Amino acid sequence: MGLNTKFGKKLKTIRESLMLSQEELAEKVGLHRNSIARIESGKICPSFKTVEKFKMALGVDYKDLFSFDNERIKKNYKQSLEFKIEQLSDNDAKYFIESINLFIKRNTL
Repeated sequence: MGLNTKFGKKLKTIRESLMLSQEELAEKVGLHRNSIARIESGKICPSFKTVEKFKMALGVDYKDLFSFDNERIKKNYKQSLEFKIEQLSDNDAKYFIESINLFIKRNTL
């Protein structure tokens, strides 16, 4: 398996662990969704600049992107939630926070 394929699989694993769609990742790094799909499938190799964008957008280290052992990455629900919240308007964020507060209150009774 070539480096392009290994990198693409790792990128996809990390993206999915954060419950991000290809579209969401593409928006975060300034690429088209088709480019993300081609990188994840190993058809194209990202530039160093694009790898840097992936690192920043996903909140990972370079070693996380380039360690190709067979480790499974567990879903990171809290970080995924942070990514989703960034996309909300202020009014929607306020509603969401109020809903979370009600949920917490109900579950602590």
